[in-house]
Amino acid sequence: MASVKRKNYNQLLTNIRNRRTEYDSNGRLENSILTQSFEKADIPETIKYVYESMESVDNDYTKKTYEEAERVQSQITAGLISAKGVIQDVIYDYQGSVPTDTHIKIHSDLDILVIHDVFYHGVSLTSPFIPYTGDPIKEMKEMRTNIYNRLTSTFYKAKVRNDKAKAIQISGGSLKRKFDILVCSRYNTLEYVSSRQDHLRAIKLYDNELEDFQEDHPFYHIYKVNEKNNSLKVRGNLKRMIRLLKNIKADSNLNIEISSFLITSIMYNMDEQYYNVDNIRLHQLLVNASLHLTKILEQEAFRKSLISPNGKELLFTSKNQTVVLEIIKLKRELDITIADLADDFKEVYPFLDKQELQKGDILIENNANLNESYKVLNQAPYFYSLTY
Repeated sequence: MASVKRKNYNQLLTNIRNRRTEYDSNGRLENSILTQSFEKADIPETIKYVYESMESVDNDYTKKTYEEAERVQSQITAGLISAKGVIQDVIYDYQGSVPTDTHIKIHSDLDILVIHDVFYHGVSLTSPFIPYTGDPIKEMKEMRTNIYNRLTSTFYKAKVRNDKAKAIQISGGSLKRKFDILVCSRYNTLEYVSSRQDHLRAIKLYDNELEDFQEDHPFYHIYKVNEKNNSLKVRGNLKRMIRLLKNIKADSNLNIEISSFLITSIMYNMDEQYYNVDNIRLHQLLVNASLHLTKILEQEAFRKSLISPNGKELLFTSKNQTVVLEIIKLKRELDITIADLADDFKEVYPFLDKQELQKGDILIENNANLNESYKVLNQAPYFYSLTY
């Protein structure tokens, strides 16, 4: 039976520090955004890593991400005006991890939605319906070309890519973050027309390769993630676990090919009762998440029933069966963290050591050992000197 060595938590904490550290253009340290407990010597490194990984990126740095996005947007607007000679009706919005506050880096990527606001798809807002007389495909193609030309001429030191079907990508130069710019139009769902609630309005993403539109519901996704996270039983723990799993994935020596969207969707589907954990006992969430992943892996019917937070997309279909292998990798990394964390809790609280676990190398494949680690974390009291 293969053994798995304890993770190097000193290195993992360095990784977190690097993801949350600001450097100037010359590579000099400007600021590092970490909690007070990060530097405390009396807290085991496993506990620091787990709790720090759950923390959100400081709001000041998230604000800087949006400010930098606005720099890009101002150039896009200027480019569209110069190309058309008039102000083109576009509005801007966002999707991805930053709007849901589940990003783990101060320089996180951000999707900028450039929404053509002249025509729309879906249910009419007017009666009688007034058809659009222009050519939507032609206009979207021209708009994307004009945006690309403006970005390459303005951000001349940046890397601008136009080879992706749905997005223009820009990074580098004076920009500290990477932006995906997606050209799209409004899609008025029946639910939106009935209620006029903005989160129910969808978009149609323009695909430059297919020269066609694809429906997406990013605002409802954001709304549903926020709604569940802020509920009385979940207590903010949904986003904590999304961030933790994203950090574990980023720090793994394995190449875990699972998207941020899928991690978010998987954890969204964990029952709210398993999120109902006090802030001083957040380590119990790891056990609940591991059991949730086990259920996904072992129960095919349950796995195939899972849908995205916006209710529009099945997470597991015949087209993406290989992602199950990636979840196995992610769960393995999580279980190693659980075993390491249990060992350190037993060092701090000897009364937890009712059944001796193997020290050093943990046999993760041995369910008895993993189950004992589960028990330790479920029985462990809070760590008295954590400061958040």
